[in-house]
Amino acid sequence: MATHKWLGQTAAVAQVTTVTVGGTLSSETFTISVGGVAIASHTDATTVISATVTALVTAWNASTHAYATGITAVAASPNITLTADTAGVPFAVTLNTPGGSATLGQAATTANAGPNVLAAANFDGGALPSNGDTVIFEANSVDVLWSLDAMTARTTLTIIIAPTFTGKIGLDKRVFQTSATATTTARKEYRADRLLTDGATLVWLPAAVTGSPTKSTRILINTQTSVANYIIEDTATTASETDLEPVRLAGSHASSTLVVRGSSVVGIGTTDPADTAQFTTVEISGSAKVNSTSGVTIATLTLRGSPVVRLAKAPTTINGGGEGITATLMAAFAGTVTTMTIGEGMAVRHTGGAATVTTLHQYGLLDLTGSQGTFTVTTYNVLSNDAKITDPFKRIANNTDFVFGGGIVPNSFFELAGGRTLRQTA
Repeated sequence: MATHKWLGQTAAVAQVTTVTVGGTLSSETFTISVGGVAIASHTDATTVISATVTALVTAWNASTHAYATGITAVAASPNITLTADTAGVPFAVTLNTPGGSATLGQAATTANAGPNVLAAANFDGGALPSNGDTVIFEANSVDVLWSLDAMTARTTLTIIIAPTFTGKIGLDKRVFQTSATATTTARKEYRADRLLTDGATLVWLPAAVTGSPTKSTRILINTQTSVANYIIEDTATTASETDLEPVRLAGSHASSTLVVRGSSVVGIGTTDPADTAQFTTVEISGSAKVNSTSGVTIATLTLRGSPVVRLAKAPTTINGGGEGITATLMAAFAGTVTTMTIGEGMAVRHTGGAATVTTLHQYGLLDLTGSQGTFTVTTYNVLSNDAKITDPFKRIANNTDFVFGGGIVPNSFFELAGGRTLRQTA
């Protein structure tokens, strides 16, 4: 087991890809695409390969599409050489199958290289991490932007991203990265946009021991189908991208765990609408802010301290409690929660559709002002005189039984619209 420290030190090299027209031509169509967009297309009118090569090169260089303008095509029949104008910025082309006896193929003549590539040469030991290794990002500001899948298929990998690492890991999928420092809003990113792993992974973002380092404003990680254990102790408070979180996670293994502490700001499944994530346990404390989407499945959610958490899908269990808790759960979900504990000082503000809680233990506030559907509780235990339910629009199900603990004064609990039968069980 070895430790690999990210340096980002490799000189930039321009990528060159060679596309070759071959076979016997007889009115076939040849197309070179980038990111699913046809950049150059030509249907041959003759059997002369050089004529098709020239036509494709002309079409490519005439394109104003953002995927093509940073790449220059040159004819060298039967080849077309595509060269990145900016060294260190990769591209990927796809080719159609012309049909008949004609062929269209490609080869990597010169591989992209540079300080922003997740490659062996950019680590202190000159090697990519292997099984059981530790990867450290610290005291460095070099972004990790390209070849983000280079560490897949590793087992028991440990990734440590220290608060002194101020570079970015991943790409903003909403724009197109034209260089290491520039983007255009004209197109979306088509290349791999986040760090990918596909073996058991520990990801640790430790808090600073001294001082207040800037921290990274973009860390995007997708652990795919592998088990991941995240410990996030502190992050930047704002992201490089407007309305998103500086740390954003995805991964679909149900045994994964997540701990978020301090003033961390984390998004789960928020990078892409198609993202999914699964966790057996999620523990959030401190003053952290965590957002998750409807593609995120959580078995047990535990809140401590004063975090603000937004959920779009119902967890199986919600635990809130502990001394001094002032947590806020913005529950924009429909569906069923098996057990919900609203701790002393905690507020649950439900804004989703019809929801059911099998067993509710309440010490704090349940606010149904923004609820969009019936809120049904099978067993409703009121356990503190500080407990309160606010329901001006009659979301709580009619004939709900409220079981009050010893010494609880019911009159201080209800803030309800009238016209319903609500029953108190001693």
